[in-house]
Amino acid sequence: SGGGAAVVGVLTLQGGRIENNSAVGAVGGGLYAGSLQATNTRFISNSANSFGGGAFAGGSATLVAVDFANNRTLVFD
Repeated sequence: SGGGAAVVGVLTLQGGRIENNSAVGAVGGGLYAGSLQATNTRFISNSANSFGGGAFAGGSATLVAVDFANNRTLVFD
């Protein structure tokens, strides 16, 4: 899980761009996190096999001014 990055605990992002990652046979194309807190972050053109083309949070997710563009899941499209 987590084509770009995988974090078991809480992941906090403040700015940045997660782009062109893939999780083959897994979830969270851009990233996988136990819980996610993101501000001013962009998830662009990521893909995952099943869930969370751009990002997948197993727990809570708090998103402020976050863009998701051109992300996809391969099984559920």
